Amino acid sequence: MQGRQIPPKGLLVDLDDTILVFEPLSAPSWEQVIAEVQSHIAPVEPERFYHHLLDAATLYWSDAKRHQTGRLNPDAARTSFVVEAMTRVGLPRDEAWALTVARRFAQVRTEAIYPVPGALETLRQLNQYGIPLILVTNGDAQGQ
Repeated sequence: MQGRQIPPKGLLVDLDDTILVFEPLSAPSWEQVIAEVQSHIAPVEPERFYHHLLDAATLYWSDAKRHQTGRLNPDAARTSFVVEAMTRVGLPRDEAWALTVARRFAQVRTEAIYPVPGALETLRQLNQYGIPLILVTNGDAQGQ
């Protein structure tokens, strides 16, 4: 006798990079924003600034405590990356400008987000089967 398949009572589904493409959009979004502010960082080459910004971001996110804090306030985290890059390339510290750049990054990346291929179709199919879907994410409430 074959066993009867029992459908799950529900399914937890992560948002970022499961339903929506998210992380791969970071680099091109930073590149676009840095190109937009090129006149403000002159005479520093945009590639050099970008390199230092990515180094600062990598260092920031590598620390578990900062990672937890940064998830709750991504504007502050991104602002710190920009300030650190400014410092490393010898530009004057300007936290107000850095916050503007951080927020522009968030806008550019948000506008670029798109569904992972097949994700929406899969969710629709699961919904048709009557399986309750629960969306989970570790991002900040406002951004999500």
